[in-house]
Amino acid sequence: MTQDTETMTQAELRSWLRERKSMNEISFTKPEYERHWTPFVNGQLTGFGVDALRQVAKTWVFPPSELESKLPMLGGQREESDDKPRSKPKPAQSPDAVQEAIKVLFGSGLDESKVRQLVDQQLDERIGDGLPERRIIVESVKETPLDDELYHSVYPEIYRKLKARRNVWGVGPAGSGKSNMGKQLAKALGLPFYFTGKIDSESKLMGFVDGGGVFRSKPFFKAFTEGGLFMFDEFDASDPRAVTAFNSALSNRMCDFPVGCFDQHPDFRVIAFSNTWGNGATRDYVGRNQMSGEAKDRFVFVEVDYDQKLELAVAKQYEGGTEVAKRVHKIRNAIAKLKLRHIVSLRGIVDTSVLLLAGDSEEQAWSACVWKDMKPEDRAKVEAEIGGAE
Repeated sequence: MTQDTETMTQAELRSWLRERKSMNEISFTKPEYERHWTPFVNGQLTGFGVDALRQVAKTWVFPPSELESKLPMLGGQREESDDKPRSKPKPAQSPDAVQEAIKVLFGSGLDESKVRQLVDQQLDERIGDGLPERRIIVESVKETPLDDELYHSVYPEIYRKLKARRNVWGVGPAGSGKSNMGKQLAKALGLPFYFTGKIDSESKLMGFVDGGGVFRSKPFFKAFTEGGLFMFDEFDASDPRAVTAFNSALSNRMCDFPVGCFDQHPDFRVIAFSNTWGNGATRDYVGRNQMSGEAKDRFVFVEVDYDQKLELAVAKQYEGGTEVAKRVHKIRNAIAKLKLRHIVSLRGIVDTSVLLLAGDSEEQAWSACVWKDMKPEDRAKVEAEIGGAE
């Protein structure tokens, strides 16, 4: 699959070149130069930076002609001859001579721990001096464009993390505004938006080839291969096999789909949302899976709790909505204080406001949208806590 190597990051270039090499698509100007390939793609070859990676990715030839002279010596000498005098190599010492030298250094106090300490010290000094210094520059993200839209208080933080090419995992209660934020983030990033909810089979994530031999792709395939923000909702409730395949793709920056292995597109971004921290089911959110430490390590975490300012701003758009929102906030605080199991979200605020405007009575609207299946005795405790019924 053709990709624009000019826009790839250094890590993406290395991954892409490794795959080309594994498919025998890289040519070497001299057979012996192949020994330098691994240090080159691992960033351990002095003088061969990202520009060299990009040039090889463009020509599929190693090394670039202008950098051939910078290759380390092969077999003790460079391939091209020069007339400079060379110092004679020091003769190797015999094992007896080495043992005698060690005795002189350590005397009778020689033991295994001292030898290990000496070896470790020498390794640290030699390897530390031999590795090239690498610096990664990350630009500060200061703008979060949204064209004056209402947005959640954690939106700027998530935007920065996605802009910095991190995989984000947002955790928060139902109805806290997570799903709408996904669309806003894609818009601000200038990327197509792809969405999937709870997945109960691997094929619903990866796609499948039907009986007629036609590949039925899914949103993840489009986002991964063509670029875009992929939002994985109900992440902690999805099939573990699908989650494993998903995490593997994030880790390797390539994915084995039913129609072949594809590299991750440079503009692919991921945000996953869940109601738990991946530690398994809770009293409020049953049917949630315990996620592996490996899965969690693929992401940076952001808590997405209820945003009262956002809720008030949304409710203000409806006549009487502000009063509804303020009362819901009191109810929610009372529920938490009394340690009751009941969810009252932004949806409850909007639905109550709409039904009141549609003609429902106070009791009808609040019972349908807020109290729902709460036990009468629990409702009485909450009302007593907030100072009476509506």
